[in-house]
Amino acid sequence: MARTRSTKTADTPEEPTSTTTSKISLTRSENPSKIFILPSKATPNARIVTLPNPRHARPARYLVCPETGIYEFTKIAAPKATPRSWLIENGEDADISMGQELYMATLIDPVFLVLPVLTEQTKGSEKRLFLSSDDHFDHLPEESSHLSEILQCEKDPKTH
Repeated sequence: MARTRSTKTADTPEEPTSTTTSKISLTRSENPSKIFILPSKATPNARIVTLPNPRHARPARYLVCPETGIYEFTKIAAPKATPRSWLIENGEDADISMGQELYMATLIDPVFLVLPVLTEQTKGSEKRLFLSSDDHFDHLPEESSHLSEILQCEKDPKTH
């Protein structure tokens, strides 16, 4: 049989809980750090460049490696209403990022970056003339100087 109390317990006054603020605190960053996953085969010569996106012609960032190719950054993110964080550990060094966005470098065919330049729309009244590839590449610095540099980039002769 279960035992129950026959008398009421004495009321003990609750002590107010005290809160102390830390003497050392970091200011909250409005722009949390971004996490990028880069290809393991990328060489130290790889650079992040700005090129026009082939779909909407707005500037976008790409990773260009002379050895392995061109990579676009694909954003992977949870909904804003769902808080997320990343714990990054590498041996003794560890870091916590409160940002919820992860950028992964995915390989892209360079033809996609050149096609919009080659199929540039002309006004109906303009006469369409044949242009050589050199003429097209001469016009590139006006729109995107990084693209013309990438097209002139050669592989490192020391490695091949």
